[in-house]
Amino acid sequence: MNNIVQLFSYQGNEVTFRNEQGIAYVNANNMAKPFKGKEPKHWFENKETHEFLHALAFARGYKPMGKIPTSLNTSELARVYPSLLIVVKGGLQQQGTWMHEDVALEYAQWLSVDFKLWCNDRIKELLKVGMTTTHSISELVDNPDMIIEMATKLKAMRAENEAKQLEIDRANQTILTQAPKVRYVDEVLLTDNLITATTIAKELGFSAVTLNNKLKDLKIQYKQNGHFVLYSQYQDKGFTKTKTHTFLDSSGVQQVSIQTYWTQKGRAFIHGKLNPEFQKHDN
Repeated sequence: MNNIVQLFSYQGNEVTFRNEQGIAYVNANNMAKPFKGKEPKHWFENKETHEFLHALAFARGYKPMGKIPTSLNTSELARVYPSLLIVVKGGLQQQGTWMHEDVALEYAQWLSVDFKLWCNDRIKELLKVGMTTTHSISELVDNPDMIIEMATKLKAMRAENEAKQLEIDRANQTILTQAPKVRYVDEVLLTDNLITATTIAKELGFSAVTLNNKLKDLKIQYKQNGHFVLYSQYQDKGFTKTKTHTFLDSSGVQQVSIQTYWTQKGRAFIHGKLNPEFQKHDN
């Protein structure tokens, strides 16, 4: 690991990141400092951690080096998964346990959800802006244009993130604004005691198909785009209401279905047309 590190500060604690051929590595010992009792060795004591490392190595195509250990010792895990974990010893400035970005985010999640989000943003900055490069410190000092270029990229990326967050905030505000209207419509439909054509048909001893055809013959409704619609003279009588349902089809695409329901007034109207005796008793 000979790339120059990049330091970021989280709650006053420096956390070191580095870019190794397009993959970010994070110093886990630095990550643990703000969280007492949650050192890397404690995380590696969890069997779930061992299972995660094995699954991640398989998913990323990293072949285990040697026999998979039954022990959850950090050094042993680093030996088997050298692409995911690197342990640097010997009092060097870069000493500590370095975690592959995917491992680091999983560890950060265990430490704190907010910290994971922070780490994720820093990793994106590191890989996209290129603050951790193979250039030496002296090269950066001697070439201020390089620093300006990096800072410009960082500023643009943060502005892009702020714009995305603003868009999310606006969407959330729209949802909050529309919520009372949606709730009102739901409550009206739920409390209106709507009835399906099938239910009314059963009351009359018909099938739903027969009922719809009889209403069609009586010029009460007609079929349009696969749905029965009332003729204009009946549309403002309060006989029917529609409900819109959304669902996912077999391809996972959201579709919309519109269903027509009869009100109690519409039910009485149908009985009056097809069963006068029933209407007489119903009144």
